[in-house]
This record gives sequence, structure tokens and C-alpha cells, in this order.
Amino acid sequence: MKLNQIRSAKQLTFIYFAGLACAIIVFHFSLFNSTLKDLEIFNAENRLAKERQLAVPFVESGKMFFEISPYTQVFVGTEDLPTSLPIPSIMTLNKLYEIGDGDSEYYDFFIMRSQVLSKGEMLDIYLLHYDEVYETSEQQMYQQQYKQMLISLLLLAISLYIILKVSDRLTSPLSNLSNQLKQRSVNHFKPLDLPDKNATKEIHLLTQRINEYQEKIKNLIEKERSFTRYASHELRSPLMVMRGAISLLSHADSPEFVERQRLRLKASTDEMDYFVNTLLSLTRNEKLDSDNATLIKEPLLQKIILSHQHLLEGKPVKCNTQWLAPCQAKASNNIVQIILGNMLKNAFLNTLEGAVTIQVEENAISIIDTGIGLKEKSDQAEGFGLGLLIVKDICKLYDWQFSLKDNPDKGCTATIRFN
Repeated sequence: MKLNQIRSAKQLTFIYFAGLACAIIVFHFSLFNSTLKDLEIFNAENRLAKERQLAVPFVESGKMFFEISPYTQVFVGTEDLPTSLPIPSIMTLNKLYEIGDGDSEYYDFFIMRSQVLSKGEMLDIYLLHYDEVYETSEQQMYQQQYKQMLISLLLLAISLYIILKVSDRLTSPLSNLSNQLKQRSVNHFKPLDLPDKNATKEIHLLTQRINEYQEKIKNLIEKERSFTRYASHELRSPLMVMRGAISLLSHADSPEFVERQRLRLKASTDEMDYFVNTLLSLTRNEKLDSDNATLIKEPLLQKIILSHQHLLEGKPVKCNTQWLAPCQAKASNNIVQIILGNMLKNAFLNTLEGAVTIQVEENAISIIDTGIGLKEKSDQAEGFGLGLLIVKDICKLYDWQFSLKDNPDKGCTATIRFN
């Protein structure tokens, strides 16, 4: 079904309430008409049943036609019945029949056939009833009912107008929300404008849920983009090592040299493996080996320092380690290497002279440098910022605290506090 063929909530509300109101009016009028007709029949039946008893003395006296009351005439036999009177061909005794021929002068008459015993003979009598007062009252009641119907129609129009206004108030915020979504592009994740105070609580909750859903989609897309950036950043070094080792292997003839290159290749592939696993875990928001704990010791720090030592070549920079207290991180050894390696790489890249100090304390590690600092950092320095973004994402995933601030004199300090 096409969208333009589907009725709006406002249209459905109008049709529903209009149909319901019309059904109520029709039902009320039908009930009134039926009740009025039943009252007329009950009145005629009860009156003729009473006047039948009053007609017995007149029949016994030999009269063939007489009036018992201004509303009832009695005919003995069919000879004196008016020829214009459309009497049913078969009439059950003591049963009331209504004559509905509009061309007859006896229109709206009621007729009843009965029998009376007179001088030992059972005679048929026909009682005709016409209550002019009741008919006049009936017409007046119908006129009054028409007035009530006009009032009902007026009230119906007013009610439908109010219903349309209420429906418009209820549906317009939803229509505005739909129009906002329709006008958005695929990559537009700006939060939707909250409806005004006239909107219902449900519309406010729906808008909030849509905004939350859009935020989740935005985060997922950002994580995918971050994975691409992080992968190109982190895999560059091991790929360069692998290319260099492969190039050297093509000219190698010594078994010892080949073995060294093989170990370099293995170390690089292992490094790429845990880099990819870590980056995928960030994308999927999954913790890797969160049940394991890594005790940060001197060999681990020396390994990380050596892997980035080439960044200090040609620069008068020293790397020192201060051990204030034992430190332990609740994560795998690979995760710890990635975060400390990126922090140290950032410090090495942006320190032109002086020292880089790794300070280890209880449940925290700080890297203090005498570099250019945050205010004068070089945006063109390779890896600056992107490596720290990886650190921030990992810390966020593992509920660790990461901070980066300028030193009072020179450089900056990056600190991770493990929970």
C-alpha cells in the first residue's frame, strides 16, 4: 500500500468519532420511534380490551353500529363497515391490526375483531379505534425529537471540532518529528529538537529514545572509522619491519642471520596480531582477558622503550625510570604494551631535548617529558594525538582514568590510573 493511501491519525480519529456519534444519534432516534410505536399499540390494545366489554350491552340490544367513546366505533358484522376501509382478509380474534393505507380516511386506525354472544348467537364485532389526541401528541413528540436531533447535530459538530483540535495537538508533535527525520541525511546524527511543552509525555520519551539510538549509531560508525585510523597507525611499524626483514632475507646466506630475521618476522606478526585483536575489541566494545592481571616490571618497560628507541636517535634526550611502588593492571600483557607504547611514543616524538621519565607508582604510571607541551604541540608530528586517542579509548573500555596536562616548567605529563 502506498504511503499517501494510508490515513493519518487525525483522519482516523475524526472518522472514528464521527461514525460513533452518528451511530449513537441513529440508535437514539430508532429507540425513540420504536418506543413511541409500542406505546401507541399498548394504548390501543388496552383501550379496545376495555371497550369490548362495554360494547356487549349495545350488541344485545340489537344495534349494528354505535360509538362507545369519541375514539372507538363498533360495527356488528361486515355489512356496515366502510367500503374504503382496507380490512385484512384474515383476522385473528382479539388481535390488534393497524391500518396503514395513507389514502384511507381511517389512516392510523387500529382494528380488532372480536365475538359477542347475543340471544344465543355468536356475532362478529369490529372495533375501530382512532385517538386524535394521541396522534396529535405523537406529532408533537416527533417535532420535539427533531429539535433534539438538531441540537444533537450541533453538539456533534462542536464535539468533532474539539476532537480535531485535540487530535491535532496530539499528532502535530509526531508529524514534526517525522518531518525532522525525513529531512535528515544518512550521516546526520545531530539530536532531534525536543517537542514543546504541549506535546505528550510519550512524544518526549520517543524523541529521547530516537536521540539515544542515533547516538549509538554515531558511536558505532565512529568506532569503525577509528578502527581504520588506528589500524593504519599501529600496523605501520610492524609492516616496515617485515618488509625490511624480507628484503634482507633475499640476500642472506648465513643461517644465524636468517634465524634473526625469522625472529623479527615472528615478533612483528605477533605484534600485528595483538594490535588487530585490541583494535577489534575497541570496535566491538569488548574487554580482552579482563580477568588476567599484568604486573608491570622492569623487563616489560625495557622492551617497550627499546621498541621506540629509534625515535630518540639524533636527539639529546634520556629515558629514565622511577619505581615508587609496585603497579598492577587488570588486563593482558598485550593491552598494557599498547597503551604504554603509545604514551611513550608520543613523549619521544615531541621531546627534542631533556628527558622522558617513566614514573611507576601504586596502581598508576606517569610519563613525564620535557617536550613542546600541549600548547605548542606540532600537529605534523607523526602519531601525535592518534596514539593517545587509542590510549583514551582503551582506558574508557577498561574503566581506567587517563589524564594529560602541561608541566609547570616544560613539557607535559600523561598518567594512567588503574582501578
